[in-house]
Amino acid sequence: MKIGDCIRLSETAVRVYGLGSDTGLIVDRVPQKTYSASEGYPDDYRVLINGKVELMGFGIEKTCEVLNENR
Repeated sequence: MKIGDCIRLSETAVRVYGLGSDTGLIVDRVPQKTYSASEGYPDDYRVLINGKVELMGFGIEKTCEVLNENR
């Protein structure tokens, strides 16, 4: 997943983050700045959804679907 990709989140992610929509736009990648970065954890994401930018963990990579890939 890259910046500019339109994604559809899983029902579980929508519930966990308390969102009203399952479709969003990746606007930024947030590097791990904690000890976990040295352990090889991937970046988190900032996703524009419902008119707000939400910080979401890298775990969404496994469950979301890329609808419109940025090229």
